[in-house]
Amino acid sequence: MVSRIEMMILGLLSERERHGYDILREMEMRGFLRWSPASKVAVYKALSRLEEKGFLASWVDREGNMPEKRVYALTAEGEEGLRDAVYAACSEQEPLRLDYAVGAAFLGRLSSEEAVEALER
Repeated sequence: MVSRIEMMILGLLSERERHGYDILREMEMRGFLRWSPASKVAVYKALSRLEEKGFLASWVDREGNMPEKRVYALTAEGEEGLRDAVYAACSEQEPLRLDYAVGAAFLGRLSSEEAVEALER
């Protein structure tokens, strides 16, 4: 199982590869930090945990004269972990829970059948 912040990160990385600052900026823009306040340190620790679990791959990238940035991408294991987390969160009996809100934000990562089943539970 993954934490709420890990589910947010996996969901964002399911859309495209990103570096840590981009993940934080996107979390802020989408209002995720209202659901689950997360510091820069917490996001980077979660990225490390997810990479240790095999859910993410990362590499260092440099554009022109800009400083190097570590870029993160979802692995097949990460995609499966995200689907499991979204399914579990959307199957919650208490839909006002914050995990439910995060899961609902990434409900599109499930097949139509899985989404309906999760929501009907």
